[in-house]
Amino acid sequence: MSPTQIVLLVIIVTASGFVSGISGFGYALAATPLCSMVIAPSEAVILITLCGMTPAVQNFARFHKDIDRAVAKRMMAASVLGMPLGLVVLEVFGDAPLRLTIGITTLTIGMLLLLGVDLHRANRYTDVTLGFVSGVLNTSTGTNGPPLVIGLRAHNLDIPRFRGTISVLFVIAQAMALVLFGVRGRIHLDLVWLALAVVPLITLVTFAGQRLSLRLGKRRFDHLVLGLLLASGGAALINAVVSLLNR
Repeated sequence: MSPTQIVLLVIIVTASGFVSGISGFGYALAATPLCSMVIAPSEAVILITLCGMTPAVQNFARFHKDIDRAVAKRMMAASVLGMPLGLVVLEVFGDAPLRLTIGITTLTIGMLLLLGVDLHRANRYTDVTLGFVSGVLNTSTGTNGPPLVIGLRAHNLDIPRFRGTISVLFVIAQAMALVLFGVRGRIHLDLVWLALAVVPLITLVTFAGQRLSLRLGKRRFDHLVLGLLLASGGAALINAVVSLLNR
């Protein structure tokens, strides 16, 4: 990687930690589209998984006492089953299709949030289905959060239980993904060193985001995250189209 790429990646993964600190989720959603514009999407997924462990562990440490264990077990079991399929997708498809998928996925999620689309009821079947989809997305595009968020919101969990449950799902999902990537030999040393180098920065900004979340109104935060999703998804989509046209 060039020095310019390293600087851009540090800025992106650090700023994404701030987003995760505020909401308890959204790290990969913020980081994946932008990182995939700087390096190959297949490498971006690995880097984001490595860096995402820091805010995931921080959020888990803060909210681990408020986990809905029954929901977490169902979603996590299904997620683990979906991860190998996501890894196959990552290895079979080229960089340009992955960029296109990341851009479309992020924009779609942003539009759904903008339109207020949500599940009204949740049960075991929705937990398993959304957990499986999350697992596939986790190891293919690095954006496993949206299905989990949709599923947990449908359970009408209060804020502490929502953040506690999603934090444990993220920690286990990140760890399992890293194991699969390691077995397949996809974790390169330069990505590991970069992830380790930014841990102190991500830790600080995640903590700052957690503190700010106590003061920031929900409406203002929703607008902030929605704007970020639409902007990053649009940028990734444009980048993907340009890459396909230049092939």
